[in-house]
This record gives sequence, structure tokens and C-alpha cells, in this order.
Amino acid sequence: MRQPNSEIPIHVLSMNDLRYLIFWLGSIWDVFDYLKRRASIRSIFSGINQEQPALAFYTLRAKDFAGFASEDKVRLRELHQLHTLENLGNYEERERLAGWVNAVIHELHTRHSDMESFMPPELKQYHEPKDARRGYLQMAAMLNRLPMSNKANIGRQVDAMVKNLRGSGKCGCIAHRRLHEECVFVFACFSQLSRTERIRSLKKLVEAALYRYETGESLGVAYDADDDNSGFDLLFWRGAPLVTADTVRLADAVFGPPETQIANPFGEARPYSPRNATARGQL
Repeated sequence: MRQPNSEIPIHVLSMNDLRYLIFWLGSIWDVFDYLKRRASIRSIFSGINQEQPALAFYTLRAKDFAGFASEDKVRLRELHQLHTLENLGNYEERERLAGWVNAVIHELHTRHSDMESFMPPELKQYHEPKDARRGYLQMAAMLNRLPMSNKANIGRQVDAMVKNLRGSGKCGCIAHRRLHEECVFVFACFSQLSRTERIRSLKKLVEAALYRYETGESLGVAYDADDDNSGFDLLFWRGAPLVTADTVRLADAVFGPPETQIANPFGEARPYSPRNATARGQL
């Protein structure tokens, strides 16, 4: 079967191939990035159900396809099968950790029936009406475009926070911003705090993150560390925050200097050191 000619890349995949990509790559962003790079080798494929060697080369080598044409496809299949057997537990754990983010995306399709009852009065002016869906859908899209490695890394940190904070009466927070992107994500966990106070505290953390990361867009997610069934709260803020001395102190105490890290496919992060960094360490 020949691949169709088109100025816009068209990929011909079997359902098995597509399910295989989604399972191993894990997120919409990762699948789209794979297909974008796969366009350079489309002519190599003579039919369907030939995706395993390409995916093996992509995931086990360098996340590109340079040199793929000359590789031993049988050997690549063997390597990927070995990788699968050795890391099946890691992939299952990755799914569980990413669930901290994916659950929020899924629940954004519905809405609490009585949200006004716990919304802080000073924030009700920003509250989206019941018949509006634009804000909800935008928040879901922003979270869903995160790569799987990012989702798992966020989930790894949220999972640890929830376990450490349960019943403590304390709170914890992390910020996550992708390189060269505007939005900073804020994930906070609270113990022994009412839902109204969680939302109020989340707004302060979002403002501190906007100040610290010098950006004008933030999406905050607040979890209840004591009750897994109480849901979560979200706050999407666009625009410069009103910076006060308290904002600066909170940013210093919670976020500190921003640190650039890179996560492996299982969400395990390490400091990022670009090969072409300047003497000043700028990206």
C-alpha cells in the first residue's frame, strides 16, 4: 500500500498501530510530536502494522528518525520487546501518576452543581456562568496538551504531597512551566482547610507564581489532601497580578528561584543542562 502524496503529511495507520502509539507514548502531545517527526520517513512504509520498529527507534534512541532507514528492523522489534518486559511496571506507575492530571481533565467535562456555595465572595465576579463552557474547555485543553513525561512528573510530586500532608493541617505547592511557553501551572495540596479557603489560598499562590515566573497566565489546581473524594478546584488567571509585599514573600518562600529540569518518559526529573548554553547559562 502506497502512502498518499500530500503537502500536508497524511499517515496511514491500522487501529492496532494507533492504539500501540497511544499506549506507549501516553499523551496527545506525544502522539502529535511523533507523527510530525514520522513525516520524514513516510515513504519507507509499504503497508500497515509496521509501526513497532519505528516506535522502538524513536523511543529508545533519540526521539527522531535520523538513520532509521538503515537500521535492522527485526533487531529493533527485539529491543522494544525487551524494553517492554523490563519496564512494564514503570509504564503502569506512569499511568497512575499521570492520573492526578488526567482526572482533572476528565472532570472538567462536568461541573459542581452548587459551586456558588463555596466560591469566595471576592472572586464571584470572575465566575463563569453555568451555561458557559469556554473557560472549562480551555483549561482542559491546556492540561491535555502537556506531554506524558510532564504529567507523570507533576503527578509524582502531587502524589508525594498528598501522602505527606494528609491530616497535617498544612499545605504544599509546586509550579510547572514549560520552556518557551507562557502559562505557569500551579498544583497545591491543602489539609484541614474548607473549600472556600482553598480557593482563596490558591489565588494567592497563583499570583505569587505569576510574579516569580514573570508571566501573565496561570492555571491553578487545588487538591484536598485529606479526602480523595472531595474533588479539586481550579483557577485560571490571565493578566498581571497585583504584586504586594506579601506576594513577594510568598513567592520567595514557596517557589524560590526557578529551576529548569527535564523529565524522562516516567516523570523522573533531573536538572537540565543545554548543550549550547552560553557562558551565563541562559537558554
